[in-house]
Amino acid sequence: MQDGKHCPECGEDIGFWPVFSAGISLRIRCPHCGSILTYSNCWNVILVLICIVNLLIFLALVLTDAFKSWSRLTVSFIVVLLTWKAVELVIAKYLRANNSLSLVDTETANDA
Repeated sequence: MQDGKHCPECGEDIGFWPVFSAGISLRIRCPHCGSILTYSNCWNVILVLICIVNLLIFLALVLTDAFKSWSRLTVSFIVVLLTWKAVELVIAKYLRANNSLSLVDTETANDA
């Protein structure tokens, strides 16, 4: 079954947690058979992530001016902390619904 939910090796649903806990890593381990998986055609997700990071940096700079008594590092950390896990949640849901999983060629991955 070629979708974003089932392992192409064992056919089991990998669940939400392996995708969410991988963060922005595109390597996901199947909890059933241990295969290393990746989502195909993820360049659009990577481009969206780059845009979100730039937006977060801009937001942190704007909020730094609003909270002059706080340091830039503190404001930046709070902005990233509050928003990044929400971003990862949305990305994990998107990948499971719209992309397909494929096996990572471990021989090629080890050579790189």
